[in-house]
Amino acid sequence: MFPKCSEKCIGSEPRPTGLGLLHCTLQHFPVRKRLRVSILKIEALAGQLKPDLEMMAMCRVAIPGLKTGKEQTSEIKRGRDPIFNQN
Repeated sequence: MFPKCSEKCIGSEPRPTGLGLLHCTLQHFPVRKRLRVSILKIEALAGQLKPDLEMMAMCRVAIPGLKTGKEQTSEIKRGRDPIFNQN
């Protein structure tokens, strides 16, 4: 129904190491003039860059310049592979 990107989208291209991977979905509703961004999970945050560092993942989604824009912030403590699964 809605396009989702996964490891299949990347194909045989080498993935960068140490930066992490973001899994999300985007849904556009043109009649209602809305865009829904769902952050599903993030993998391997700075895994090879700083392996002993305790991570506190924070995800912020905002569209600047909109008067009626909505902003949502979530935080997950102590995890390099946080699962947000929030709309």
